[in-house]
Amino acid sequence: QASLQTHTIATALLPVKSRFDCVGELWLMLREVGGLWAPMIQVIMGSERILAVFKPALYNRTYETRSVISVIFSIFFVLASISAAVIVAWTSRESEIPYYCGRKSSFGAGYGMYIYLVN
Repeated sequence: QASLQTHTIATALLPVKSRFDCVGELWLMLREVGGLWAPMIQVIMGSERILAVFKPALYNRTYETRSVISVIFSIFFVLASISAAVIVAWTSRESEIPYYCGRKSSFGAGYGMYIYLVN
């Protein structure tokens, strides 16, 4: 962000980037992981609490395997969602973004809506 502002001030021009150029931005990918993983963990924790209240015997019986499955599922969900975002950016790599690399400009309005719904 700071280098973008410095470049803009020095040249009075914004650098032209494509959607796929933004995929390489580390901060954007970390933001996507945080925006997807935290809500998924909350859903898993809530589901476990519901299971513990309404089916305590099943909850106690499946404790060890359920935690491993929950972790694997949450990682798979995050990787699948980010892979979908990268595919969207790759298919529209010819289009230029009008401003900085954000979710909506990098991955499209549909993916941006998906992230907001997940959150």
